[in-house]
Amino acid sequence: MKLNAKILLIILPLLVVAIGCTGWFAHSQLSEASLENSRRQVESALVDLRSSILATQSNTRSNLDLFANDTLLQRYVLTDEEGRYDLLLTALLRLLSSYQKAYPAYFEIRILMPDGFEDVRLSSLDIINTTEFEANSAIFEKILAAGAHDSSFFAMNPDTGQVALYFSKPLLVRDNTREAFDAKPTLRAFLSVAVSLKWLQDKMNEARTETGAVLMLTDAQGKVFMHSEGAEFIRTEEHLSSKLSADGTSHARLENLLSAVPVQDFTAIQLGGQDGFLCSHPVADSYRLVAWLPARKLVKRSNELALFIILICLGSVLVISLVLYAQLNMLIIRPIRHLQRATEAIGRGHLLKKIHVKGNDEVGALAESINAMSASLQKSHEQVRFLAYHDTLTALPNRLMFYEQLASTIATARRSGARFAVLYLDLDHFKRVNDTLGHRAGDQLLGIVAERLAHCMRESDFIARSDSTEDEVSSPGMLARIGGDEFLLLLQDIPDLLLPGVIAERIVDSISKPIPVDNNECYVSASLGITIYPDDGESPDLLIKYADIAMYHAKSEGRNNFQYYRDSMNSAMVERANMESKLREAIRENRLFLQYQPQADLRSGEVIGVEALVRWSDPELGMISPSTFIPFAEENGLIVEIGTWVLEQACRQAVAWLDETGTPIKVAVNVSAVQFAKGNFQEVVRSTLTRSGLAPSHLCLEITETSFMEHIDRIDIVLEEIRALGVLIALDDFGKGFSSLNYLRQFPIDILKIDRSFVNELSDTDSDTGAIITAIIAMAHALHIKVIAEGVENTQQLESLRSRDCDFVQGFYLYRPQDGTGIPPLLIND
Repeated sequence: MKLNAKILLIILPLLVVAIGCTGWFAHSQLSEASLENSRRQVESALVDLRSSILATQSNTRSNLDLFANDTLLQRYVLTDEEGRYDLLLTALLRLLSSYQKAYPAYFEIRILMPDGFEDVRLSSLDIINTTEFEANSAIFEKILAAGAHDSSFFAMNPDTGQVALYFSKPLLVRDNTREAFDAKPTLRAFLSVAVSLKWLQDKMNEARTETGAVLMLTDAQGKVFMHSEGAEFIRTEEHLSSKLSADGTSHARLENLLSAVPVQDFTAIQLGGQDGFLCSHPVADSYRLVAWLPARKLVKRSNELALFIILICLGSVLVISLVLYAQLNMLIIRPIRHLQRATEAIGRGHLLKKIHVKGNDEVGALAESINAMSASLQKSHEQVRFLAYHDTLTALPNRLMFYEQLASTIATARRSGARFAVLYLDLDHFKRVNDTLGHRAGDQLLGIVAERLAHCMRESDFIARSDSTEDEVSSPGMLARIGGDEFLLLLQDIPDLLLPGVIAERIVDSISKPIPVDNNECYVSASLGITIYPDDGESPDLLIKYADIAMYHAKSEGRNNFQYYRDSMNSAMVERANMESKLREAIRENRLFLQYQPQADLRSGEVIGVEALVRWSDPELGMISPSTFIPFAEENGLIVEIGTWVLEQACRQAVAWLDETGTPIKVAVNVSAVQFAKGNFQEVVRSTLTRSGLAPSHLCLEITETSFMEHIDRIDIVLEEIRALGVLIALDDFGKGFSSLNYLRQFPIDILKIDRSFVNELSDTDSDTGAIITAIIAMAHALHIKVIAEGVENTQQLESLRSRDCDFVQGFYLYRPQDGTGIPPLLIND
């Protein structure tokens, strides 16, 4: 027998009996209890509303007595029409306004003449007075019907279209100046106050929410003045009798309900085709508060209460079931406890623990499922541990695993006195592979590099792979990928300090060989830094840090080599940090400035342009060479901010020279490859020209061959957009780098600048250099490109360039760099 059958066989009969008994009890008791509870709630709501209305009437009557006895009001009604309007109306309106401020519910205060003329009206609402003569209005007829007595009644306000509570008081005043002292007071006017019933509406809606009954205010005939929300069956100004059924019994019941005696018991009646119960309370003379509770509300409450009792019964069944626990213990509880202990052991990490529960029922099947789950968790645990300690791309150990292994190796070496080495490797120009062939090709290249590194290590070194065992983790070496194109190598028990260099040399040679990726041959190189324990450090952080520093030193030495760490390297890093701090401070404190080196036309000798050169003067270090801080600024990204500043200042200076001399001059600005990498350089140029007012044709941007090589995929688009503005493009340092002739054809270049290294070697005896310069000039002219030779320092170089038809020259022989004030005289002289 299945487990669920065993449970149902014991519990189901008891459950059916319990639910049947409680259902019968709920059905017999709920209807009467719900009706009684609703009657009490509705009765309480009617009493509360009636008390509120009576309190409002009492307070308003008292206030009317107070208002009517005011001397100003009595003087007003005794004064003739012309006199009271001119002399007393303003003061009276202020008085009535003060009453409204004190009693905001009095939204309308009026003084009505005995003939029905509305002499004074003050309303706190922004409404239009439909009529000033009230003789024929229903409201005035009720006021007039009261004669010399106070009156209060509910009526529809003709201006707002809403029901209000009206109070009126006749102003019986004796004129002591004209009438005898014992003469009877004469009716001079009526003081009328309209009280807003918003408060009553809110109370009725609140009571509707609490009781579920529809509350209405009617007169003795059943005319509805106002009602709460939810009265869809009737509207204001309709009679309740119009919503009754045709039989005479309903009309008799309604007349009895609207009598002067409070009817506290509910009376079954049908309104608007809906069954329900009605009760009423008299209030304020001939007015009634009526409550109608739809039958469906009572049914709903009865059902809700029945549901609640059924839930209680189900709880009772649960209690009964707990009593039966002792009988079920042998069948269910003990096996479940055994399963619990086993699952707790699995939760503590004992994933291989087996559960032994005998039985062919669901408990036995559950035990088998938990055993299978334990085996699956063990496998998942091993996979998670592998992912936590290994690189997913190459399956090599990651930084975390390498760090733990390095810490363990340090502890072992500290006891044994052994030495070991840490190698930090970074691939050179790896980004170029990603940019040209895509990241998928880059991933393939990294995998091949990892395999070559593995083969380059000594046979005793350990390469942790996915099939490693626990015993192998303690092997004497490790290769790890720590991110991107960076690897760490651990060489343990080195016999001498030369062995790490031998392995590093082997790695450099292996990596520099062509790497086949997607039918392409990729070329990358490796730069390595080496640290030795304990010579260079005795902690994992220091050994890795110093190996990183040595690796960067290898890069600065031309890449594709290795360097052992030396203390001087750390000093150099500290100097670099100090240099960065000073450079940032120089940018912040405006310590950078520009000098301008003129460029001359070889034919006319006139100054045709200048090259803007950034300079830095430090308070402590003095003048710092651009060759020192410009490469550094390119490495840390500060060149973008510096370059933007240079471009802005140079453009503004060119405009200032034009304003001073009237002679336009071309200003050349050097652009770094890093500025192209930002992606919005063309927008920077456009906005700078707009702000400075410089004509685009007076700006020349000098771009090195390095910028073309590093951003070959997008530089043509950027240059085309810049050329579209009218800005000139110059290829700087031509001949210094790869000197690809394809650049001259592919990109929109206006000016070619021959590198100073060619000009320095130019002499009568060096025919090779002269031939190269001649070829460069001829080629540029054939492509309609102007040529500038920079670095001219003597007459021989100048004349040699002139004889080779060079267009422009620049150098110390003609003009040294100078500040902006030295340029205008050159332009004026020319």
